[in-house]
Amino acid sequence: MSYENFRDLLVKGDLTQLQSLVNDSEDMVMLSADSKFIWERLREEHMPAVLDIMKKSVYENEGICKILDLNKRIISKKHTDSLIIDIAKAGCSLVAVEIETEKVVGISMNIMQTTEGAEIFDFFDVQWAMYVVYFATHPDYLNQGIGTGTLKANFELASLFFNGEADIISFDGSRSDGPTVEALVGVFTTKASHKIAVTLNWEEIQEFYYINLLENHKKYINVNKELKRVMILPFVWA
Repeated sequence: MSYENFRDLLVKGDLTQLQSLVNDSEDMVMLSADSKFIWERLREEHMPAVLDIMKKSVYENEGICKILDLNKRIISKKHTDSLIIDIAKAGCSLVAVEIETEKVVGISMNIMQTTEGAEIFDFFDVQWAMYVVYFATHPDYLNQGIGTGTLKANFELASLFFNGEADIISFDGSRSDGPTVEALVGVFTTKASHKIAVTLNWEEIQEFYYINLLENHKKYINVNKELKRVMILPFVWA
């Protein structure tokens, strides 16, 4: 996708028309308040950048990935990359793109979950949830509101599914009807991601402690004391 028209409008300062282009697009979900970034549906062409962000942000910094040394254990990282590709093929993930450079600077790897085999549905009377498996920002673009924007964009996308206005988009570009999403759910394993979710008024319903998790005779709690728990923070539509 070319962002030339978006850049021209940005240079001209025509933010109204820029927002109109986003609103009229089937693949674009949200424009940042400063009009520098666009959140759009993930496509196959995004995958090299997605895997790069996973390597530089998630595998390098997330506590469980650190203790598993995913950036050093080639077999494990290949398996995890394969998992990320499988998640992408679910057709409901997002990327944040910098308009000026057309660079992918943030990701949200999402899947759809239904009642079968998912404990989250014990808490709510819903049939479908969109589940944020991973969301991350490229380390060169931290502290620019991208992480917060990514969770906001997930809410916008889930709302579109809730209202029957969004499709599942396959890697080949084909589309199929999406489920009626009734809940947006995330598991947050870092202090930063938890803070963003709480700031956006997500509700904490359950937490898991990893103090007894051992790998290579090391306790997880001793690797990074800030990353003690996983938050399950859902938003449910009434």
